[in-house]
Amino acid sequence: MRNPILRKEILLIAILLFLTFSLVFAADNNIKRTRGKVETVDFDKRCFVVQESTYFWNRDTTFSDLKGTPVKIAQLKPQALVYVEWESAKPMVKRIAKRVCIFKEEE
Repeated sequence: MRNPILRKEILLIAILLFLTFSLVFAADNNIKRTRGKVETVDFDKRCFVVQESTYFWNRDTTFSDLKGTPVKIAQLKPQALVYVEWESAKPMVKRIAKRVCIFKEEE
């Protein structure tokens, strides 16, 4: 005869393993991060350059300050320190910024 407690433990372990692996595979691995100084900003093309890499923004991009408060895009100026979360557009080789955090403007 099998012990009913052993069955519950096996079921519990199986459920925990399933939840763990489903959360791991659901994580967004497409998002990449970078940090640096803004070299140039082009508002007509909607792009900026950080560490010799060009990043584009669209209507889904959020701009914020160090505390997470939304700021205007006009604060994105050359020599500003930024943190960028971006993902690559598959059909084109473009880096689309998802979140831009502007730390401070250096003089």
